Amino acid sequence: MSSEYGLTLSFLKLHPKEAASELEKLIPEDVTAFLEGVPTGLAASVLDKMLPWPASRCLALLKPETASSIIHAISAPQSTIFLRLIPDETRELILAKLPESKQKTFKKLLSFPEDMVGSWMEPLVASVPASLNAEEALKYSGRFKQSLGNYLYATNQEGGYSGIVFLKDILFAKKKALIAEILKNDIKPLQDRASLESAKFRPEWKEFNKLPVVDRKKRLVGELDYAGLCKGLSLNPGEQIPENIGSLVAQWGEVYFNSLSELVSLATKVDLSSDQKTRTKP
Repeated sequence: MSSEYGLTLSFLKLHPKEAASELEKLIPEDVTAFLEGVPTGLAASVLDKMLPWPASRCLALLKPETASSIIHAISAPQSTIFLRLIPDETRELILAKLPESKQKTFKKLLSFPEDMVGSWMEPLVASVPASLNAEEALKYSGRFKQSLGNYLYATNQEGGYSGIVFLKDILFAKKKALIAEILKNDIKPLQDRASLESAKFRPEWKEFNKLPVVDRKKRLVGELDYAGLCKGLSLNPGEQIPENIGSLVAQWGEVYFNSLSELVSLATKVDLSSDQKTRTKP
């Protein structure tokens, strides 16, 4: 591995947002050729930060296997946005390479109109059966690992939404105390077929940055975060904590961005696969 390539991978890992901004300025075919040689996780972290239109064009040009791996690594709300912008035939090729459960998830999300809550929700959420006791719930919650926040959604035997339960309440409860006894059931869920515009006025946003989403049968089907709501409505979610750009960007600035562009251009001249077709720049 060349020092330039290793340096580029380090930059992508440390500063995906800055790298995404620069890649958006390049020809999609060049970016695609470059990303074919980048580890899936890094490629996903950069594409996740790109604007939807250039990101979707790159995904459409990638091999279906590569594109599906990247889609799999990006959160459902964001990857659904990208999939909507990809031509139908290409989208089907990409979805066909995903596990069956993922295919069903994306097809469900894509079935919602863009102005509905269901189109912007995250379908994989941390939930716990309300019938468990505190000791059992703690063990059960371990399966969610990094996706676990400071509370879980409680569900009944039919998968219906029952309320939320804070981890601190589980920790301080008696071991045999049932989740049903310590959950908060005054947090009303969003309907998956409700409009984003109506969801904007929910008072719960003052206390929670994520709200549960249910279907018409009251089953828990996902959650909508406030950032996703604002993205769907093209609103400013408020002042965000700026990412630490770090000394790498501060010292190199445009110099490194130029070298990144050059490396991408170089990658397009290399035969990355035996079946790569010759292309011409517009």
